[in-house]
Amino acid sequence: MRNIIAIIKKELSRVFKDKRLVFTTILMPGLMIFLLYSVMGEAMSSITNPTDISQIVIINNDPTFNSMLETSGLKYEIISGDIEKLDEYKQDLYDGNIDYILVFPSDFNQDDNVLYNINTYYNPSNDISSNTNDYINSCLALLEDLIINNRYGNIDVFTINVGNNESMIFDESQMMGLAISMILPFLIITFLFSGAMSVAPEAIAGEKERGTMATLLVTPIKRSEISLGKIISLSIVSVASAISSFIGIIASLPKLLGLNAENGINDLYSIGDYAIILIILIVTVLLIVGLITVVSALAKNMKEANTFILPLYLIVMGVGVSTMFSTTAQINSVYYFIPIYNSLQCLVGVFTFDYNVINLLITIIVNICFTGIFTFILTKLFNSEKVMFAK
Repeated sequence: MRNIIAIIKKELSRVFKDKRLVFTTILMPGLMIFLLYSVMGEAMSSITNPTDISQIVIINNDPTFNSMLETSGLKYEIISGDIEKLDEYKQDLYDGNIDYILVFPSDFNQDDNVLYNINTYYNPSNDISSNTNDYINSCLALLEDLIINNRYGNIDVFTINVGNNESMIFDESQMMGLAISMILPFLIITFLFSGAMSVAPEAIAGEKERGTMATLLVTPIKRSEISLGKIISLSIVSVASAISSFIGIIASLPKLLGLNAENGINDLYSIGDYAIILIILIVTVLLIVGLITVVSALAKNMKEANTFILPLYLIVMGVGVSTMFSTTAQINSVYYFIPIYNSLQCLVGVFTFDYNVINLLITIIVNICFTGIFTFILTKLFNSEKVMFAK
């Protein structure tokens, strides 16, 4: 045990004494994720809540519609138009000089027996114009309901209650959890793997390339202790990187999802949920580090190690993408015997408040077992002079 601790201290000292490595491996992932997602959230917010003033040409403006537009939340400026200049307005819309054209009939809403045709024009290649179209369509729908109600006394005579607030029965937290589960599991696994990639090859293939591995192997330390010490130390660094990334994601998700301060992501999950997530992170990173160290031991140098690891990284990313196309975690326990995929499914289950304790235990045991297998293989590779001293 003393030798294992010595190896762990050696590897951790190598990483944490290098300030640049600490920043790029542990701090930068979470910081970059936070900044990136925050900027994305601000960009999405600016699209859904634009600050630009829409230039709207309205021909034969209706006072009722005008009052609805005032309460819509859209920032706009109305230009009173002339039907004879409609072609000119269309050219202005095409050129981007105006954002919308709305044409009411000259006798609009004067005869209850007339069916009116309201013409609208917008430029779908212009973000302001497209957004204005959404607001005006909502106002026109309200105006339509008002006219029907005035004519027939009851708007519900001609509608079916599909999609209104009363017919949509759902748990808001589950809906939010579903949205989170489509993003976070993929990102977490990706950052776990990338974090391990940034330190593990250097600890094995890098030392082989520099010749320091040969010095370590001739010391009176069991090869199994060396392999176990390296896997544990590299896992600690990779978990730190993953936690940094996770904190960055959690901190930036409120902006990305448009949550307010009173209804943030922290209100969705309990301390127990976060504890389960942390356990999944630890057993998964042990597995990933074990895999990468074995591949690095087979490589002759850093360049070759990175070449070998890249296909594995792409496979992991491909498996991670699968969570974006599912709404719930797998129920069948067979899936939880598949490394990496089982961790993804457990994360989906936690984020959607629907995890299974049995499947969680299977995942933990399977990942630990695979870590043990990789440790055994790494020990065998350390015992092979042909592999460790290959040039």
